[in-house]
Amino acid sequence: MTLSTSRLDSDDVWHPQKIEHQLKALEQFPAAGMCFTGFAPWHGENKPGWFTEPRASALDPRFCNWVYHELILDNWALPSSWLMRRAMWKETGPFQCDHQQTDDWEYVIRASRQFPFVKLQEDYVLYRQVSTSLSKRVTPANIGELMRDSLIDRFGLASPDGTRVDLAALCRQRYKGWRNFADAHCARGDFKLGLRTFGKLLRDGPNRGQTLLSVAMACRRRLLPRA
Repeated sequence: MTLSTSRLDSDDVWHPQKIEHQLKALEQFPAAGMCFTGFAPWHGENKPGWFTEPRASALDPRFCNWVYHELILDNWALPSSWLMRRAMWKETGPFQCDHQQTDDWEYVIRASRQFPFVKLQEDYVLYRQVSTSLSKRVTPANIGELMRDSLIDRFGLASPDGTRVDLAALCRQRYKGWRNFADAHCARGDFKLGLRTFGKLLRDGPNRGQTLLSVAMACRRRLLPRA
């Protein structure tokens, strides 16, 4: 089986059995173009037991087939967890996104339109969390939600096998994306932009109670930042 090189971000960590179990999964599902795995947030603390504890090779049935309808809800496929067939890499082409915060999501969505995927259920990657990471930057535009809208415009609301996106879940994810954008700006970015975005959420709904609570908490963090 010919495979492309896996991706590993410089600050993330793999479990020793990651590649071994991914190869087995791809052998089991010859139509799959990629195998990805679960991951665990990590703040750099010492975790010696994580490396020595054996991992099961159980598959996650939710993500073993055509998975566009799942990945458009959230980027469950962390780049450091990927293992791709060379054929998928050649067919999908290079990264084609203007924003580093969403380039991996655009790529994996594009790939999921052409190939089924398979996922290992357990965590094989430690995903380092730091306050200065790219994913935590406050941007003038809501890059994530704009990318989601662009992807839906390009590919629609169903996977190639016809499985449709859960519209209620999509609504929840869109709300969460805009609430987080507003929260970040009210707490540590463009305060007026944050308030305008919260205002739109309050006007259009849903979850107005949660939105009001988020406004209060964000303003509190702005006024009383942690040391």
